[in-house]
Amino acid sequence: ASKCWKTSTQNNNCNPEWNESADFLLSDHEQVIYLDVFDEDLSAVETDGTKLGSAQITVLELLTRNGTSEVELNLNGKDTAYFVTLRCDIHQLTPQIDSFTRQEEYGGKHSLCGHLTILVTRAFDIPLKKEDAETFVQVSYGKQKFLTHAVSDYPGVDALNPTYDCAFHVLLTTNMMASSTTTDKNIVFALMNRKTVLGTTTVTYNSLISSSQNTITDRRNIGTLGAKLAFRVSLCGLQPEKSAQTTKTTPSQEQFAKHASTTTDHHLDSICLTVVRGRGFQIENNFFGEDDVPDIYCNVNVKSMPNDTWSTSTIMDDTMPHWNESHTFLISDSTDIIRIDAFDAKKARTHVHVGSAEVKIGKLLRAERPMEVELQLENKERTGAFVTLKCIQLAQISHSNGDDNASVASSSVMTNSSRRSKSFKKRLKKLIRPVSFG
Repeated sequence: ASKCWKTSTQNNNCNPEWNESADFLLSDHEQVIYLDVFDEDLSAVETDGTKLGSAQITVLELLTRNGTSEVELNLNGKDTAYFVTLRCDIHQLTPQIDSFTRQEEYGGKHSLCGHLTILVTRAFDIPLKKEDAETFVQVSYGKQKFLTHAVSDYPGVDALNPTYDCAFHVLLTTNMMASSTTTDKNIVFALMNRKTVLGTTTVTYNSLISSSQNTITDRRNIGTLGAKLAFRVSLCGLQPEKSAQTTKTTPSQEQFAKHASTTTDHHLDSICLTVVRGRGFQIENNFFGEDDVPDIYCNVNVKSMPNDTWSTSTIMDDTMPHWNESHTFLISDSTDIIRIDAFDAKKARTHVHVGSAEVKIGKLLRAERPMEVELQLENKERTGAFVTLKCIQLAQISHSNGDDNASVASSSVMTNSSRRSKSFKKRLKKLIRPVSFG
């Protein structure tokens, strides 16, 4: 959930008008906007006695009503006949960063002008004994600091080539960009082992804005002892959805064209799905009575695009295979479904289906960490075998037939929400309303 936003208090008014707005980071149109209304006169805001009611609505519901909707407040399961009007505008992320200096348009008190994404994927060649390794990465941007989880020696885990797969989001404001020095805008990575710094590396702001699409994807030395760090940094500005810029090529243009040919106006999202690892696969006896340790690989596809099936590599002789392999898929929306089928590549060139699982992409995107799913047989019988998946949303592609260009913008978008109340039957002297976005 986002940080709660609170409007101003409208004094002595049964029909208060705020026309105030705040920006939120949106990763899924199924996210919910939560609204709580309070009367400041009745008692302290912290006590339950001040609450006049609550309401909630998904971003998708709001957008399908042309971005404006009147919601009725509910208190203790009962309708109150109090209404608040909400308005939502979408701003897409774009490589163009002129929004950083457009104070009149993006300089409001609760307004954002851009977004910085920092993805720490993994490290290599940690210069330690594996039993001594307990590494993590600290990322610094100005006064903000972010930490990945720590990776230590454990069965099935390579502590000397640890996988972090952590994404950090920095919400940018015009004041932040104007008041910060160039040095403050640098991104500093520190590879840590407990309290010891193994090495640091810096992505300068100037190198970031001079790179293609304001994005740097790199695997570089960190420190002087041979360790390496793989990461990605991407800087985006904002623009209204209507003016989202187009591009003539995308990494999956051919795949996109096939899918879009059946519709006159279609929006696609691009996701990066990682098959991290598996566990619980069974050892069986072969024809000679010997133990046959499975050789597992996975086939993965999105249900809306069944022709795009991706296969992982085969991990030989392992009941706890570790792939950490990724593939980019196009999806219709977050309600689309990922299907994963696991196979045992037997020595006799036969491939035995050991189970499958399906999961909604929106559920994967909202997960705070990699998600483990259990495989099932055709008859829905549980197998006790699990596969761990990680999903990151990359971009949105808009397409209309007859137009050769596909509109591409960052998958994370901002909502600008404005609120106004209507038809309050009681006399409300002071009204204050916190809003949160989940």
